[in-house]
Amino acid sequence: MAHGVNGYATRCPVIDAAEMGSYFRIYNYWEHGHYPNAGTWADQPHRLVLIMEEISGFTTRNTD
Repeated sequence: MAHGVNGYATRCPVIDAAEMGSYFRIYNYWEHGHYPNAGTWADQPHRLVLIMEEISGFTTRNTD
């Protein structure tokens, strides 16, 4: 099972502050179609796609 920005995990699949920082750093690139792993968004780890969707939903809800 793939986890995280780099597509692998070395520990239990728990998100720590450093990992969340990585997700926020790549979000702007993600919005413009630049993905951290080779391929399209469909080729990215499932967990990464879910987190990017959550960040996108959060930023959309809080721009009013």
